[in-house]
Amino acid sequence: MEIRFDGRVALITGGGNGIGREVALVLANSGADIAITDLDRQSGEETAQLVRAEGRECLVIEADVSIPADCERAVDETVRKFGRLDIQINNAGISKPTPSIEMSPDLWNRIISIDLSGVFFSSQAAARQMFKQGGGVIISLASMSGALGFPGRAPYCAAKAGVISLTQTLGCEWASQNIRVNAVAPGYVMTALVERNVASGAVNLDTVNQRTPLGRVASPREVANVIAMLASDYASYVTGETVYIDGGWTAYGGW
Repeated sequence: MEIRFDGRVALITGGGNGIGREVALVLANSGADIAITDLDRQSGEETAQLVRAEGRECLVIEADVSIPADCERAVDETVRKFGRLDIQINNAGISKPTPSIEMSPDLWNRIISIDLSGVFFSSQAAARQMFKQGGGVIISLASMSGALGFPGRAPYCAAKAGVISLTQTLGCEWASQNIRVNAVAPGYVMTALVERNVASGAVNLDTVNQRTPLGRVASPREVANVIAMLASDYASYVTGETVYIDGGWTAYGGW
């Protein structure tokens, strides 16, 4: 099975590193032109260089998904550059583990505004363009945290649960416009952030591996590959769904 995206354009939020960068590279390697948003332009440009090395074009847009006008601008700049938008990947997100009793309103609102509201307004902006084109694909990053309780991560878990519900709603609502809306829910993924957390002792890798039925964490490429499949025509009858990429974590009932 070969997945191709020749002639298609993908916009990836938070594409400067981690899973977002890997998605950009997988889609570019399969023929898509890429636009990415990131608050850090330097990291965005680093991703763009890698995409261009794959022989595809890449547009870097500084944008904050918690600001609806930035979500609209990202789509407008993408369409101005490439003439269309076929695939929207809502990847941008943050997490700052904090005991719930100490959670400030500002931190709660910041996490919700990026991890949930940002997904909605990015999806809305993309869908407005896709309505005009006659269809498209939207894929959001949820998390296994949206289905499970993780102490100290109240706003993150709440936001990711919201992404799962939002995906169901938009998948049903926009199906008549030929727009498929799905999500992926990763477990632990060995991004640079997780590597730092392991090095600092904030994440005990042995414990995570023991708790995961497959016995290891995922690579960013493994998550990106599932996203590419959902974005492709091989998933043409899939909408409103969340695919868990967690090595069996949520399926396993024990510790």
